Amino acid sequence: MKKLVLLAVWAILFLGAIAVGAVLLATGGEMGGGSAPSTSSGAGAPSGPSGTPAAAVPLEPPKVPGQPPGPRLIRLNPVYVKSELTEPLRPCFLAFPPVSDGLATLALDMEARPEGGFTVMGSRVKLWGQASAGLVACVQQALLGKKVSGSALPAGEHAEFEYSLEIPESIVPPPPEPTPASLPANRQSPPRRSGSR
Repeated sequence: MKKLVLLAVWAILFLGAIAVGAVLLATGGEMGGGSAPSTSSGAGAPSGPSGTPAAAVPLEPPKVPGQPPGPRLIRLNPVYVKSELTEPLRPCFLAFPPVSDGLATLALDMEARPEGGFTVMGSRVKLWGQASAGLVACVQQALLGKKVSGSALPAGEHAEFEYSLEIPESIVPPPPEPTPASLPANRQSPPRRSGSR
């Protein structure tokens, strides 16, 4: 009889151990609600392309204070501009005569030459004004490669020059001769005396 009781007790203990093991396996080893998941110092922080925190991604160096964005703008002597840029455009103005004032403004890409001055490497239309498309296209082609005197910059450095189209002086019509009525009194012919021949 005692043997049967002992066997029954051992069977109950064995089944209880099996039940506890099954519960532990089902809950992943967490008892009593489980512990909070561990977090690292970088958890939740955005990461860069290589998986490193975004703060470790190198940033571009800041721009020089006071330096305006965009290309460097230059000024050229108007005398050089008229003689070396505007006057060679005579064929374009003859082929596409403008109908009114207020012509286009071009932004010229200027490259500094080793001997000084600049070479026109290209252009873009900044303001169309009243200029025709044919005139602007002809001017852009004619200006390409033109050289103009100017201040010295390191050779190869690029700058921008705002060039306003003007009719070359060689084709500007001369002012009309003044009429006799508009001449000063001392330049008018003296009145003829009566009886004089």
